[in-house]
This record gives sequence, C-alpha cells and structure tokens, in this order.
Amino acid sequence: MSVISLYVNGAAAIRKGLSPVTRGIIAVLAVIIAIVCVISAPGAKAQLILYLIAAFCILVFMTCLLKGKARQFVGCFVALFILALAAWYPIIVAFELLEDKKGINFLPLVFSYLIGKPSILFLFDVQFGLKSTKNRQ
Repeated sequence: MSVISLYVNGAAAIRKGLSPVTRGIIAVLAVIIAIVCVISAPGAKAQLILYLIAAFCILVFMTCLLKGKARQFVGCFVALFILALAAWYPIIVAFELLEDKKGINFLPLVFSYLIGKPSILFLFDVQFGLKSTKNRQ
C-alpha cells in the first residue's frame, strides 16, 4: 500500500465522519471537561484559560450533536479556536526565547503547522456551512 493510497483512504474516512457512538463519547467527555473547568475556575490563577477551555469543550459538544450545515458552522468555530492556538503558541515561545536566549526551538513552528494546516483546510473546505453538505454527515 503506497503513501498516496493511504492519504486517499484517510481523506475518504475523514469526509465520511465519525460514527454516532464515537461522537457521543467525545460529546460526553467534552461536557465533563467543561464542567470541571467551570467548577475549578473561581479562585484559580488561570481563570481565563479555564473558561476558554470550557468554551472550546462546549463548541466540541455542539459539533458532535449537530448535523449538516449547523455542524459545519460550529465546526468552523472549533477550527478557528485551534487556529488561534496554533498562531498564539509560537509567538509566546518566541518571546520566551528572546528573554532566555537559549537558542532557536523549531518545535512551536512544527506544532503550529501540524495543528494549523488542517484547521485552515477545514475552514476553506466547509466555508462556515455555506458550502453544500453533500457527502457529509
């Protein structure tokens, strides 16, 4: 099996989507994580981060439950959230490197590429639910 056929098979599986059981499991885990973040946020040093994680988990929960254009629309906000993380992380690491002067670290750039590229591709593919939902769940 060649690399190209693996890519084609993987792309077809992604377009098919997750099974209802898998989406249900992810939805339940997302709600649990969101509840834990909201409960533990008051009094924590990183309240904003905990609330942002809770918001992300609620978006994932909604994406798991919705279908069609509504799923694409909410899924685009999940992709935007991930894209923002992919853009923010290397900037923070770059400022830390400037302060510490330890040398160049390419891991944040690799992380941003591996996380940001699929988000950008998803955003262009579904166009906030404005594109046709044929062959999508």
